[in-house]
Amino acid sequence: MSDTVQLKDNLTYDAMPVQIADRRIKQLRGKQISLVKVIWNEDTRDATWELEEKIRKNYPYLF
Repeated sequence: MSDTVQLKDNLTYDAMPVQIADRRIKQLRGKQISLVKVIWNEDTRDATWELEEKIRKNYPYLF
C-alpha cells in the first residue's frame, strides 16, 4: 500500500476521520453534551471522543 501524506511546515498533517464508532451523551450540570467516538485511522483503529456538533459540521459524510 502506498499512501501519501501531505506534511505542513510544522510537520503536522490533517487526519481525516474514517467512521463513527460510538455515541454518548454526557450530563454536565443540567446540560447534555453529545459526543461521538471517531476512528481516525482504519489500520490502527486510533480513536478519540469528539463533540458531535463539531464532527457533524466538519465531516457531514460520516452521518
